[in-house]
Amino acid sequence: MQKIISQIRDIVVIEKELVNNPIGILALNLKDEKITQLAITFLYQDKNVYFFFKDNDEEFEHIKLDCKVSFTIVKNDKIKKTQKADFTLLYNILSVSISGLIKVVDDPKLVDTLRENYIKKYSDFDKEYFNNKDKNFKNYIKWVEESGNYLKAIIEKIKEFGLYENSIIIIFTDHGVSTGDKIGEKAYGVYLYDYTIKCFLYLIGKDFPKGIEVKSLIRSIDIMPTIMDMLKIKEKNNHKKIQGTSFLNFINGKSDERIAYCETGGLGGPTPSPERHNVKAVRANKWKLIYNETNKNKELYDLEQDPEENHNLIGKNKEIEDSLWREMVKPSN
Repeated sequence: MQKIISQIRDIVVIEKELVNNPIGILALNLKDEKITQLAITFLYQDKNVYFFFKDNDEEFEHIKLDCKVSFTIVKNDKIKKTQKADFTLLYNILSVSISGLIKVVDDPKLVDTLRENYIKKYSDFDKEYFNNKDKNFKNYIKWVEESGNYLKAIIEKIKEFGLYENSIIIIFTDHGVSTGDKIGEKAYGVYLYDYTIKCFLYLIGKDFPKGIEVKSLIRSIDIMPTIMDMLKIKEKNNHKKIQGTSFLNFINGKSDERIAYCETGGLGGPTPSPERHNVKAVRANKWKLIYNETNKNKELYDLEQDPEENHNLIGKNKEIEDSLWREMVKPSN
């Protein structure tokens, strides 16, 4: 695979990327003359790039002001095949780099305006975003298709090396994403509704039947035991017991009841908790219980009847609620 790196100099393209991208790399000098790089969110406004630091932020305290810095946005562009006989795969790297002096903004009116626009850009309560769910979903599908192009290139390379027939290929994600499903969560990490805790999981290999969709609950901790089961690797008793369980029986048409444990602590949203997880959930095939430690709120959902989790049934099915609560507070092994 080869890379094509394009340096963008068109001001219209540069400004579009600065407006639309959420994060970039800031390279700057520290007071001790060392050079550092920060992955940082930003706001582009009136031909300037603005960065935001918290009060008493240690990183900010060490920055050398009134000196030159550089800021770069890098993102992968479309992957494609060349017309060469060897069908070499190419992917483009789009790089937007700018430089200038770093200064502190001390105009109170400008600070207020910047803060308002910054919050609008990154807020988990942005009305414009949540009122355009169809547009958000189309963008999501576009990103999924782009990921699919990379996956296809990887699989083709595995085949080229002659490894495909003797490989187990596992494709999965660490979480889902909001496309405007519930106000308060613009992406993920704030709530524990199914649209963010459900993940892709694809298994490719000669021992897997094609076209099988498993509808029973599978957890990320079940993946490794399944691989061990396939390869007939026995768990050793002199190590800590593996938490997950093989799901090979699911592939063969059987099922069982499993409990999935989830937790998160949002950077934003209605009850932010970036230092520790404050929202927890237990999920079975049919039911889910969510508990927010910050506001003490409980939610119970019948996922078969209410897959979008709009009708909180707390207090209406005490037996299920108590059973799932016992699972939630059960000490881990």
